[in-house]
Amino acid sequence: MKKIVSILLVSLILVQTSDFTFEDILKVKDLYEHAKFHQQVYGDNFLEFLTEHYGDKVNEHDGKHKEHKNLPLKHSDSCSHAQVNFTQTILYYNFSCCDTVEKNSNFFYTDSYSYFKKASIFQPPKQA
Repeated sequence: MKKIVSILLVSLILVQTSDFTFEDILKVKDLYEHAKFHQQVYGDNFLEFLTEHYGDKVNEHDGKHKEHKNLPLKHSDSCSHAQVNFTQTILYYNFSCCDTVEKNSNFFYTDSYSYFKKASIFQPPKQA
């Protein structure tokens, strides 16, 4: 039972990601007729036909026939574009220069360590 459910789910995901619509099912007849045309004129088998129209040779063969638009999975809405908008707000601040107040620097560093009690290990060496 688990195998059947997993196979059904995998096939459902495969069908949904391939962008296969009902319109493409109706165009299977055109695919068959165009494959028959290629077999009669060029002597191609069905695998070579699929390679020319959906495989590696699609760029070489794409402009030769006007019937290519009627083949299944050749609609232009199968591409998706992600649009990302970056908005940058430019804020201009006009700072007026005001009179600066000068402070007298009366700050002096005061050491928080007391030197009254010195440990004997920190004494400088004595000359003998």
